[in-house]
Amino acid sequence: MDNVAGLHAWQWFFLLEGIVSILVAVLGFWFLPNWPNDTGTYYFTAEESAMAQYRADVSAGGISEDDEGNYWGGVSQAARDPFTWMFASIHFFLIIAQSFKDFLPSVSDQKPQRIPRPCAAHPWN
Repeated sequence: MDNVAGLHAWQWFFLLEGIVSILVAVLGFWFLPNWPNDTGTYYFTAEESAMAQYRADVSAGGISEDDEGNYWGGVSQAARDPFTWMFASIHFFLIIAQSFKDFLPSVSDQKPQRIPRPCAAHPWN
């Protein structure tokens, strides 16, 4: 699209990205709900609206959830949840895969070196 309407390709890219961003912002401004308690039933059911309002109140500090259970009760509850272990294992394997992606090329580019093996002599002989 270079030299179309007198604009370079990077200018067209800049304009198209900006137009899409502004369009999404305007649509989001008009169609996304502001708060759960003043949103009509077209977006949330009454139960979902009440739960979302409760979560917003807890997040803003209006309601304290610290009275429900204790610290170690929450830890044991998380340890018994299979999703905790699933997400922990997914995270572990992602970190392992990323380390291979990042460090294996630099390791494989090096020439192999002879590493002396420790001798098999026992120190007590």
